[in-house]
Amino acid sequence: MGSAGRQESGRVAVGPVAKEILELLVDKYRVRGIEEIAKPEVFRVRPLSEYGTFTAIAELFQGLRNLRKAVDELPVRLYAVG
Repeated sequence: MGSAGRQESGRVAVGPVAKEILELLVDKYRVRGIEEIAKPEVFRVRPLSEYGTFTAIAELFQGLRNLRKAVDELPVRLYAVG
């Protein structure tokens, strides 16, 4: 069985609000590239700042490590085939 906050595939399991945040990050990634979403500052501007502080957002992912992993997985998920 996987550890808390993770799916069996090794990817980070997230709730509905965290999924909304990831969708916003995907939009930023599409427009600005990976450099934009890799910076913690991205969470200080709207619309992401509306979800709270960086710490509060990290808590939605069960911690900073899982938030970082989820962000790192975005390009992989976008470009995964089939």
